[in-house]
Amino acid sequence: MDVSIRMALLSLALALAPGGVAYAVTPITQLTSSVTYDVNADATFTAEWLVVTRVNTPQAVRAVGQMPLEYSSSLQQIEILDAYTTTADGKRIDVTPDRIMDQESRQSAGAPMFGDRKVKTLIFPQVEVGATTTAHWRTRQLQPDFPGLFSFWETSGRAMDTESDEVTLRAPAGMKLNIDARDAAGGEVPSDKPGVRQWHWKFKPVTGAAPEPRQVANRDYAPHVIVSTFDSWEQLARAYDARATAQEKPTPEIATLADEITKGIKDKRGQAQALYEWVATHIRYVGIFLEHGGFVPHAAAEIRAAQYGDCKDHVTLLEALLAAKKIRSSAVLIQATDSYALPALVVPRAFNHAITYLPDLDLFVDSTPGTLPFGSLSPAEFGKTALIVDAGKGKPELRKLPLVTAAQNWSVVRNELVVGDDGTVDGTAMGESSGLFESTDRQFFNAVPRERLQQAANQAGNGGTTTSFEIGDPRDFSKPFRYTTKIETKKEYRIPGPAARALPSGLGRFNVEIKQLLKIVQGDKRLAPLVCPMPGKRTEITRLTLPAAIKVTSLPKNVKVESKFGGYESTYAQEGNTLLATRVLTLEYPDAVCSPDDFDELRALADAVRDDDRAQWMYE
Repeated sequence: MDVSIRMALLSLALALAPGGVAYAVTPITQLTSSVTYDVNADATFTAEWLVVTRVNTPQAVRAVGQMPLEYSSSLQQIEILDAYTTTADGKRIDVTPDRIMDQESRQSAGAPMFGDRKVKTLIFPQVEVGATTTAHWRTRQLQPDFPGLFSFWETSGRAMDTESDEVTLRAPAGMKLNIDARDAAGGEVPSDKPGVRQWHWKFKPVTGAAPEPRQVANRDYAPHVIVSTFDSWEQLARAYDARATAQEKPTPEIATLADEITKGIKDKRGQAQALYEWVATHIRYVGIFLEHGGFVPHAAAEIRAAQYGDCKDHVTLLEALLAAKKIRSSAVLIQATDSYALPALVVPRAFNHAITYLPDLDLFVDSTPGTLPFGSLSPAEFGKTALIVDAGKGKPELRKLPLVTAAQNWSVVRNELVVGDDGTVDGTAMGESSGLFESTDRQFFNAVPRERLQQAANQAGNGGTTTSFEIGDPRDFSKPFRYTTKIETKKEYRIPGPAARALPSGLGRFNVEIKQLLKIVQGDKRLAPLVCPMPGKRTEITRLTLPAAIKVTSLPKNVKVESKFGGYESTYAQEGNTLLATRVLTLEYPDAVCSPDDFDELRALADAVRDDDRAQWMYE
């Protein structure tokens, strides 16, 4: 399997979780999960799985009712040994052959170059609350991801009830294995096969707990068993490079393309930027993670002809174009999910994404989203420990990617609002940003169809009806990205007063407004570490022009709260018949992950934002 079935079940539990609220009943119970690895001397192997899952809630019925098993038809074989439903009253109903579907993966269907990605889906009959599903299957790894090298990483899920969870390994006696078992009972046991050693581990039973908002990945702290024949991260980097080097060599066609893209550009940084932007905007990204799509990229010329590729293909084509202009670059392996901790042992699954490093500029770039300005990375990449295949001196290097400062990462929204004599409000919200915020804005507006922007704005709780948008091109890197939204509301103010109102906030932003902190920092305590809220400086400036009939009698008090993570400040003033509110939230951290103790500090900031957001001005 490409991804541990435990991770698939964990994903299911997370999808059914009530957003950080304690379970009344856990949606599913993993009654049995066992896997047995039989490893051959050449690092090929078979993995035999038995998974029994009980449905506890109506919400889980649909999700548990089918089990997709994704595999590579060129690298793996999969055989279903048994599959059935046991109803709540004990009746067994088998999954018939016509209910085992073979399909192309979603990515392969839209990208023929990835046509070997298949999904074998088991559709279980008569699944209802109280029923159990049983799946027993075997996969054969026909070729190892890296010649002669083997590894696995099995993690016990924390988001679901688990009664029995076991891992067995059988390997040739002469095979050198590195083993790390965290909170898993067991070890080597007697083997009944000559020349074969055997190990067995068992995880403790688990009472499922709903995940907390922005919780780091389960695998960062959960019990696990990791086995690997890799001895160093350098060995992994060189193994990746050995399979990618031939694919990134520039052909004459690639060299001609590089010359066309950089025509008239003399300096190397400018050339690198032009080549990066071309790949980002011309090569469609097919979202296949490394462990799903293997570790061998397609050839640069093939990627250019297809006009799409996965992350490692993006890296390969960009490297080929850069090499054609004699600009050094290297692939970088990184983890793109909410996992931040490297395991104690070297395993390829520590990374699932590839980006590019330019050693002469000391710059990391990621062309896959298609909307990241040159030198910017996605929010999930900053602060991660990444493996640079060649850091510039012919050697690999583990390096922690830089964190973000408020000077680099900022957003400003300017709201110009006018209250009519009838109490309605018209106006505009104009936004601009830099760094991560600019990347986020570009990605948002590139992903949401124009016809759905108004719906998205209303769902974001902007407090009014958005009637039109003026938006820059999210994929045009030649100019700063800005946008303007026109806002109209129904009667918002009672005229004449007396009355009290809070000044509008959060207008014109969809995902990085100041009030977003309130959605992230919820609850009184944290048990698990969390991914720190996006760092940077958020500024919201609101000018509210009032009709002559309104007389302002009081304004909210100014607020200033300092924190080791930045601070929050707001000021309120009146200029004639216009109210001016300026709110600024600054967040900076020493690490990408915040501890439960850090949460208390963040909560104090969130409380200040919440109280200030509710503060009212009075009029008559």
